[in-house]
Amino acid sequence: MLEEIFIKSVHQYFNPIAKKFALQKKASNMHAVVSYENNKVCLDVYYDCRRSYEMGVYIKNKQIEAKDGRRNSYDLALILDLKAPHEAKALGGFQTSNPEFIPEAVKTLAYSTQTYATEALKGEKNIFRELADLEEINTQACAARQKLWYARRGAEKAWESKKYADLIKAFKPLENELTPAEKKKLQYAQKMVR
Repeated sequence: MLEEIFIKSVHQYFNPIAKKFALQKKASNMHAVVSYENNKVCLDVYYDCRRSYEMGVYIKNKQIEAKDGRRNSYDLALILDLKAPHEAKALGGFQTSNPEFIPEAVKTLAYSTQTYATEALKGEKNIFRELADLEEINTQACAARQKLWYARRGAEKAWESKKYADLIKAFKPLENELTPAEKKKLQYAQKMVR
């Protein structure tokens, strides 16, 4: 039932977009995925109606080969991060198991796709390069946050056990990222080790 409502809603709201960008409906062997494509791009609208109830949009540039760790397919959320960060924060992700909300969620996805993903739907290569660069920046930022989290965890243990050399080892490489309180702990530890 959810899948049927989703597919009907996708046809209602995405068929006009497909027509505008000369995309043809493509057969899909996956449940609750509606695909459109032309010689430049593929547009996939998906809904996991069996587990996570997540729905979203992927756009693939068929002219760019995925290589060197860079993909050629990006989701609407990343496009929104690039083109309209305020919209990305407001929209978040779509997740619903309530059949009443599916049409409105698909309508919002279609609006966002048509409004912010025009360059991607045209197959313009620059937008896919920009998306790859943004994804790399996001990956590096995530790695930095994770590194800082582990450093804080190690520094806290070192602080509690008064192992000041270990605290310095954890915090010194990330000194510019520390909070004022963490910087004071680092300064204190450095005094204690001298």
